[in-house]
Amino acid sequence: MYVKFNSIVLESKILMKSVLTIKPTYSKPYNVHIGINILEKVINELENIAGSDRIVVCTQEVLKNHELVVKFLEDLKSSFKVEFIVLPNGEEVKNIDVVLNLVEKFYKLKIDKGTPIVAIGGGALGDAIGFLSSIYMRGLPLVLVPTTLLSMIDSAIGGKNAVNMYGIKNLIGTFYQPSIVIEELNFLKTLPEREYKSGIAEAIKYGLALDRELYRLISENYVKILNRDSKTLLELITRCVACKGKIVESEKKIK
Repeated sequence: MYVKFNSIVLESKILMKSVLTIKPTYSKPYNVHIGINILEKVINELENIAGSDRIVVCTQEVLKNHELVVKFLEDLKSSFKVEFIVLPNGEEVKNIDVVLNLVEKFYKLKIDKGTPIVAIGGGALGDAIGFLSSIYMRGLPLVLVPTTLLSMIDSAIGGKNAVNMYGIKNLIGTFYQPSIVIEELNFLKTLPEREYKSGIAEAIKYGLALDRELYRLISENYVKILNRDSKTLLELITRCVACKGKIVESEKKIK
């Protein structure tokens, strides 16, 4: 079945931002904010969901000095006490040993149940921190800030989290939805080409299977997409998130 889309895309082309609400059948709905220069939205949302004056921000080695991350941390410190944790890149972070080390660190830092965790990174980091958020004190508020195209349109939506153990990929995992997802398109400007094209390939799959207009958008604007045109990417990502959201909302039981 193809996704029916409303006027939000037309609006987003003017406003350079869009908001979609994901409504899983087995947990509370949450918003996905997509746009340019919207990281400050995280701070506004954190003030609504935080049950503490502390925040834990987790990112990966490759992003720790990224200008967007540095600026975000500076802004965040005006409202919260920030614990900043840098984790390994790529699949290395998606390991049970990394998660257990974080559990120990959280315990020593006296992180309580009202302390949100902000995960800034790709899909592997989102998996690890999503899993951690679901098991520590039976659930911490989770804020996902995906930084790759693939994680923006796929893994950040839906609440599936898993980590590797005994050398087996995704051996243990949970279903745990974020409180909010913030998709800052400026991160895509510095994304390596191979990772970027991997996200485009996933978007094409959505277009072929779920949204004819998305496929048309990609076909007619492929050069703009390769050149990372912000307006085109905003519509592409918004449509992809809508597709993934429909899949999540149609799941009658957790698999």
